[in-house]
Amino acid sequence: YQPVHWNCQAIWNRRHADGGATHEEPVVGVTNFAYVKIKNRGTQTATGVAVKAFHANPAAGLVYPNDWQPMTTAQLPAPNVAANNGAEITVGPFKWVPSQVGHECMFMVVSATGDASNISNMIAIPIQPRTMPAVAKPKPVWLPPEFLISRRARYPKMRANTEPIPRIHNTPSSTEAMA
Repeated sequence: YQPVHWNCQAIWNRRHADGGATHEEPVVGVTNFAYVKIKNRGTQTATGVAVKAFHANPAAGLVYPNDWQPMTTAQLPAPNVAANNGAEITVGPFKWVPSQVGHECMFMVVSATGDASNISNMIAIPIQPRTMPAVAKPKPVWLPPEFLISRRARYPKMRANTEPIPRIHNTPSSTEAMA
């Protein structure tokens, strides 16, 4: 349990599967990589540890399991985890593709042999996940005129325009023009 769940530092995103520990804003529409740090609050070593990863659009309601989508890498095994918070283990990368510009939620579920996750037997419960802003996929790069010229035979209507782009002057809006 974390009282400030939306700022959980134990779950983070990377734009490359580089194992980095610093959060990077997810980019919508491309593969990102999630990581999570896990601990064992119990009194015995956790064995057979598995971590499941989900993401959701926060506008959906965040009810588990209905509103949550498994990440592309839906589950990963983890090594044994020492008891009494004696170790902190990083699990990842979980591949996933964010779908919401501006806001996306992640949720990780950890279980071990003989110690199922608290949500394993739940039918529908609201989840309080790590939330993070997601950024739009970068705009495509314009192709150079040479590319368009070499493609002319295939696309005869295309032509290279080497003239400078005309400057657009400010014009009154339609509401200003009516005043």
